[in-house]
Amino acid sequence: MTCAAEALGAAADYRRHHSRVTVRRARPFRALVVLAATLVASLSACGGGGDAKAPTAPMGPIAAVKVTAGTTSLVPGESTQLVASASTAEGQPASGAQFTWLSDAPAIATVDAAGRVTAVSPGTAAIAATAGPVRGAVTITVRPASTDPLTAIVDSIRVAWKMPAMGAAIVTLEDGITAIAVAGTRRATGGAAVSTNDLWHLGSNTKAVTSLLAAVAVSQDRIQWTTTVAKAFPELTNIRAEYREVTLRELLSHQSGFPRDASPLAFGSGATAPAQRALAVTWAVQQPPIVARGTFSYSNLGYVIAAAMLERAFGTSYEAAMATHIHAPLGMTDAGWGPQAAAGSTTQPVAHVWEPKGWLVLEAFDNPPVYNSSGRAHMSLASWGRVLREVLRVEAGISTVARADVARQTTLATVGVNPTTSYGMGWNISTRSWANGKVLFHDGSNGANTSLTIIAPMRNVAYLATTNGFDPGGRSIQALNALIGRLDAFHTTGR
Repeated sequence: MTCAAEALGAAADYRRHHSRVTVRRARPFRALVVLAATLVASLSACGGGGDAKAPTAPMGPIAAVKVTAGTTSLVPGESTQLVASASTAEGQPASGAQFTWLSDAPAIATVDAAGRVTAVSPGTAAIAATAGPVRGAVTITVRPASTDPLTAIVDSIRVAWKMPAMGAAIVTLEDGITAIAVAGTRRATGGAAVSTNDLWHLGSNTKAVTSLLAAVAVSQDRIQWTTTVAKAFPELTNIRAEYREVTLRELLSHQSGFPRDASPLAFGSGATAPAQRALAVTWAVQQPPIVARGTFSYSNLGYVIAAAMLERAFGTSYEAAMATHIHAPLGMTDAGWGPQAAAGSTTQPVAHVWEPKGWLVLEAFDNPPVYNSSGRAHMSLASWGRVLREVLRVEAGISTVARADVARQTTLATVGVNPTTSYGMGWNISTRSWANGKVLFHDGSNGANTSLTIIAPMRNVAYLATTNGFDPGGRSIQALNALIGRLDAFHTTGR
């Protein structure tokens, strides 16, 4: 089996058990996504028998033609569909208009009779639609294809899977980040291209970083893997019996029995992330368990509770503890929380969700701050690569942020997920032949960004891939699987 196919198998194992968690969690907090509805009206005639139809006013002459494009920035070989619309002098739609398409520079970009543009070579071309004597046009920019081989690989996957933008990195134990590449635009409609310094959303890959912070706390004897919920929150006298002995380890390995997510009503009045976490904990300990303790059941809420325990252990907020004990030691100067791009901004990759009509931008989109510890981090590919190198060090027994024997607990199989996969703390764990044995893998999404990481500790290499889009049909994670397969081939053969 090829590396790409086996990487796909690894992530498919994860998606069968976890991806629905991410999608369902994200949907309640999504901005308006479905933009069209069908209106069916029944009209009856007044007075007299039979059906009566109001006379239709004749359509005025076409006064304007407008051309819109899903994107105006392409690379050679890429295509996009243009849409033309006509209107009268009164601004009313001119239905039934017939359009003729023409490119003023077919050597740069061609257009077919249906308005499909295909990029040919670098430059700009005006693509026009005419209806009678009236013309409308849009300018298409064709960018040069990258001469960097890894960038070309990333862009080829992006184009093939129709992602807005993609980023990737290869990390080794010995050298750290050996390659970074990005391709595409920050908005699917075109404009500014992504850069290697841009910030990307980790989604549930944040869980591995939270578990690493927990290892620091245990290493410093601030808390233990066996510290219980009842001990961490002694003021909560109404903790259900099923949860009193649940440990930090069980929270981080999804075997606590807690519900997958917190009700928004439970934490909505919290003004800050710590306040929301405290409210979520108070609510959670009173809810019936989803499964018996010790049984695997993916829980974002479990990571919320674990973060609240770590706050008490460090005596500061989870976010401040992360900055002090993980970000600073690893040199992660650009790590943060929430949307990586502000509303209306083009300075960072913007979040998108795939709808029937194409990519829909979700401005400043993310889940509530209560979920920082389970899936709300963002950072550059370089910072993310530093996390993966630290995980390789953990596997090698040379962690730089925590005691080696303690940190190693995060990447050991703790509970079974299925016959071939286990879960540690923030990592799915399995074996693959291309990896010479053990693999650690996880994917993540907030419903508008998607990420995937796969680590092969026996080969001392890790791969990450990300995109600023999410397709509920699975295309975004399939694209990342394909990209990681190509990353492994590039790392192995240089092609």
